[in-house]
Amino acid sequence: MQPKFLFYSHPVTGWLKIGFRDYAISSIGFHSAEAKLTVPADLKHAFDRYFNYLEPISLPISLIGAPFSMRVWQALKQIPSGTTKTYGQIAHELGSCAQAVGQACKRNPLPIIVPCHRVVAAKGTGGYAGQTQGRLMQIKHNLLAIENKSQFKNMEQGCETFYPSFS
Repeated sequence: MQPKFLFYSHPVTGWLKIGFRDYAISSIGFHSAEAKLTVPADLKHAFDRYFNYLEPISLPISLIGAPFSMRVWQALKQIPSGTTKTYGQIAHELGSCAQAVGQACKRNPLPIIVPCHRVVAAKGTGGYAGQTQGRLMQIKHNLLAIENKSQFKNMEQGCETFYPSFS
């Protein structure tokens, strides 16, 4: 099944391009242009609740990636809301190096839901979605601020991971 896309806008992130495959979220991208598509109520509700500090996003997701990236993304999902880990800490847990973890974070197809924004450099914030300055770094700071203020601090991410079949 070809992915389908919807757009969601929030002041923290601007427009998000949300991709779906087999009834699960398969990608989230930061989009710069205004979109004119209607977002289903359950999707809007889940993102609105997250951005209003109420709860983690809990929707079915579809993660597809290389085995190492999948291990990194699983580790990211274990970082509690309102906390951070360094690239080096995750690398140590996985028996890898910080640069490889950073590359897997850069390839994360589901930012926000698979919380790569919770990964920081040993000294400083690090990067976000392959950038170290500009709009995406501001989004990273905003997401961390939301989670530090939230009522769902230290709750587990409530996403059900769906692995699509290719038959």
